[in-house]
Parts: sequence; C-alpha cells; structure tokens
Amino acid sequence: CDVHESRDQVKEQRKHFSKARFFTDFRKMIADGGLDAVMVATPDHTHFTATKAAMDAGLHVFCEKPLTHTVQE
Repeated sequence: CDVHESRDQVKEQRKHFSKARFFTDFRKMIADGGLDAVMVATPDHTHFTATKAAMDAGLHVFCEKPLTHTVQE
C-alpha cells in the first residue's frame, strides 16, 4: 500500500509483481481481507490509526516506533 502512485519505485514494483494487488488506502487494503499481518511503516502521526485498524481486523502487526503520540491513543 502506497499513497504515492507517481513514484518510479511504485511503477517498477507494479511491473515486477504483476499478480500482486496494490492499494493507495490502507483502510481499503485491510477491509479487502486476505492478509495475515501488516507492517506499519507510515509517517509517525498515522501509526496508531493504521495499527488499530489492522488489530481490529484480527491481523498481526509490526509497527515502527512510536506507536502513539498520546496516552489516550
């Protein structure tokens, strides 16, 4: 899942892994199903949102630090 469709790296990966599914929204990727686990490597302020969505879907999660920015999260 990558929000930057215009990056050359994304274009190359789409060609190299032609049978893979690609998403620009992690929420749609998680809702689509078919995943066992996710690795959250997004900007820090989205770690909690992406991790919680994946955990709520019953997925295993590996998240970069920091997991949250506030105690409430």
